[in-house]
Amino acid sequence: MTTLMNLIHHVCPTNYFDLLEQPINSEEILTALCTIARQMSPRIDGICLELYTANLQTIHTDLLQLLNHMIQNKHISSGRNMGS
Repeated sequence: MTTLMNLIHHVCPTNYFDLLEQPINSEEILTALCTIARQMSPRIDGICLELYTANLQTIHTDLLQLLNHMIQNKHISSGRNMGS
């Protein structure tokens, strides 16, 4: 595996790796919600975007904790892969 990893071209400079592993912040959640297409069908969680945006003031702290917990425990990725 180490040999294979050494052959793979890194997509971003090494100094960005630490930045990619930082916890998500409130600004990133707001930016992500603003870039999603409106009035789409609910996703796999059954909740549509409008529910999140309409209640963001109420749920933002819990949502932030949930997402960072899931990233920290490798249940999801941060989505910050700058090379794709």
